[in-house]
Amino acid sequence: MDIKSLRCFEEVARVIGEESAELELGKVSCLMDHSSIAFAFIWKDSPQGNSFWKKISHGEYPYGQPNTPDPTKTLPPSFGDILHCVEEPCTVLNTNGDNFLIAFSDGSSDWFHKSDLDEYKNTQEEDILTQVLADWKSQSLDHAFDAPSDKVTLYVKDIANFIIDNGYKKEST
Repeated sequence: MDIKSLRCFEEVARVIGEESAELELGKVSCLMDHSSIAFAFIWKDSPQGNSFWKKISHGEYPYGQPNTPDPTKTLPPSFGDILHCVEEPCTVLNTNGDNFLIAFSDGSSDWFHKSDLDEYKNTQEEDILTQVLADWKSQSLDHAFDAPSDKVTLYVKDIANFIIDNGYKKEST
């Protein structure tokens, strides 16, 4: 059965988004095609439990506060959080330091280091900015007197964006 074709799919997707709705409904066994999530399956028998689906049926976000700054950048994920591994949605089952037990929609699960998850990878711009800062900090100011005398305010971010825009390629080490 295609999860997105279930009549209750839209009810769940309105609360947690289509990607999460597909993943969460995919974990449930004995799904019936009913227009209301209240009658599509027995909530307490699902992996998420009764309170998870009760919140969704009341239009409440079951994972905590929605539309907050990206918590994966500052806080470790917790059980039930949706992350991405090579753009595939996955659910956090357990954590151990920087390692996360991740479950995929096909039912498989495995441990991953946080650097394997899309939300924790540096962007190309962050990598380049780090390199620009390292290069800039290592330069000597011995020839500063050769600089033009006009005052210019230029932020490192501007320099990094200029380099990116002009085709900077990261050198392999």
